[in-house]
Amino acid sequence: MIETRVKTLWQGKVGIREQFVREALRLKQGLLIRHGKDFMAIPAGKVKEMIDSKSETRFKDYFGMRKPEYLIYYVWRPTVKQGSLV
Repeated sequence: MIETRVKTLWQGKVGIREQFVREALRLKQGLLIRHGKDFMAIPAGKVKEMIDSKSETRFKDYFGMRKPEYLIYYVWRPTVKQGSLV
């Protein structure tokens, strides 16, 4: 499973770099997206299917070390952790 962290949500969506989606598709693995203490798991077979949208422009890496990439947006639906019953 390819794991990535995001700091912000935008209009109920989470944006991740195209690199992570391409890698998940190439390796036929799922995505694990973390935001704070919550996380969302996307199974390998639904990585492409669950894409909500793609940014219109490419974004530069914060430090300028990588080439510009598109952001891929998924609707944020965190996995619910079931608490223990006492």
